[in-house]
Amino acid sequence: MQKKKTKPCTYTLMLIPHSGQGIKQIHVPNFMVKGLCVLAAGVLLTSITMLLHYSNTIYRTQAEKTELQYLREINTVQVSQIQQLAHTTMTLQEEMQRVQKLDNEVRKMVGMEPGDAIQVSRGSGNRSAVIDTDGSRGGPENMYNIQQLTYTVEQIEREMAVRENSLITLRDSIATKQAQAASTPSNWPAGGEITSAFGYRRSPWGWGRQFHEGVDIASEWGTPISATADGEVTFSGWNGGYGIMVVIDHGNGISTAYAHNSSNKVAVGQHVKKGEYIADMGSTGASTGPHVHYEVRIGGERVNPQSYM
Repeated sequence: MQKKKTKPCTYTLMLIPHSGQGIKQIHVPNFMVKGLCVLAAGVLLTSITMLLHYSNTIYRTQAEKTELQYLREINTVQVSQIQQLAHTTMTLQEEMQRVQKLDNEVRKMVGMEPGDAIQVSRGSGNRSAVIDTDGSRGGPENMYNIQQLTYTVEQIEREMAVRENSLITLRDSIATKQAQAASTPSNWPAGGEITSAFGYRRSPWGWGRQFHEGVDIASEWGTPISATADGEVTFSGWNGGYGIMVVIDHGNGISTAYAHNSSNKVAVGQHVKKGEYIADMGSTGASTGPHVHYEVRIGGERVNPQSYM
């Protein structure tokens, strides 16, 4: 038997106009409908893919903008901290120079050689800080490093302040003791030989015993006489049996007197230093030969000068 041929499947589109005209029919083959469906599905899938990609791009862009803004804010803070750190470092350098000057001053006062310049080093407990000044590596890690370095500088500042105060106290204490030592009689007023000590002695004029209120140091006429301590000249001139005399006030109730001089080299009101040339040895006043009569007075009372020589 001969097989019966099947007609290809088609779809019919009927167009019915509102004007009452005749109905129009359009026959669309099955393969064309399937092709249009596949095309529509492809277009839809492509559109969805593009939409997802666009959404993802927008999301990533927004995230990058947010991160960039965050990094910019951190970088702004870091720049401010770096500027503050630079200012603090300059201040610290000035403090180190001041402390170094104090250190050398104290060393000089006690006869030591000047010390080496102060070097700043971080302790082992502090992390080394690497600062990214252009901000390209800014972030929490760099912020942590800056904070650590700032803490280290502040710690050094505190240590420098303690050292400076200690040196100031030491310097003032040494200066006070040196001033006391300088204003306390301790030298011989002139070179020579003690011919008469402090206390009772036979009178050089031949009439009994008398109390000698100083010591006599004999040498050649014109031998230089020097101040035995820092002080201010309160008398310079002729004083009866003392002849030509110099009296120096050393403060704290201490004074010294130098008598029988041939000439004085200082005037009243003049400040003199220990060892300074103040007179020439002579034999003026009640004297039996060239010598200096030297007295030490504490609160106006004569004491044994040899305790201060």
